Amino acid sequence: MLVTTVFALAFAALVAAEGAEVEHEHEARAPYAATLYSQPNFRGHSRRIDTGRCYDLRGPLRNDVQSIRVDRGDDCYLYERDNCHGRSSKYPSSDRHIRSRRVRSVRCVRERRHH
Repeated sequence: MLVTTVFALAFAALVAAEGAEVEHEHEARAPYAATLYSQPNFRGHSRRIDTGRCYDLRGPLRNDVQSIRVDRGDDCYLYERDNCHGRSSKYPSSDRHIRSRRVRSVRCVRERRHH
């Protein structure tokens, strides 16, 4: 009976530890995929971008995106035309100084990683 109790406690501890690790992994993600900024170094006017949707940019960010902060596990595509058409640049990570600032629309997608 003692062996059964010890085994049950060890198994419960293992399951709890595994669940905590997965939970912590999800807490580290931002609730949005990226933030665009009108100035270098993540400054100026900003716009948060959700995953899986095309955004046409308006106001101070239209044709003037100068930096982007991308959440881990996401890829963002900046397009030269509205409706996520035309030439695009892929940003798999943050960039403090975007060289080609002519951006009219953006789409971010969750990158599928193979384990």
